[in-house]
Amino acid sequence: MKRHEFYFARTAGVCIVLLAMSCLAAGCHQIVHIEDTQGQAIAGAQVTTQMAEGSGSGPGPSATTNRFGDAMLKRTSYNDPPLWIIVHKPGYRRRGVAYSPDNKIVIQIQRIIPK
Repeated sequence: MKRHEFYFARTAGVCIVLLAMSCLAAGCHQIVHIEDTQGQAIAGAQVTTQMAEGSGSGPGPSATTNRFGDAMLKRTSYNDPPLWIIVHKPGYRRRGVAYSPDNKIVIQIQRIIPK
């Protein structure tokens, strides 16, 4: 199994995840699952990508999570994996990223509690 490396940055309340040299599921779509820290699916989160070099750099496909917390991101004709995944859900911040056994990218977000 290939080792995956994740890099995180936080700007203006938006979670950005850099997926470096990842080997993702084959097919026309990449599934990105968004859940909270208790494992509950988050509906209505906006998921946007930045594509890898082969397909040209620039913004990639975006999708909104369904009621199961899944966003279906269309793959490029080069079948390149997304280089960046940006998740935006008001009131939440990124907590962690993992791959599930069924090749979903799972991003965990946490509710921000106002002080």
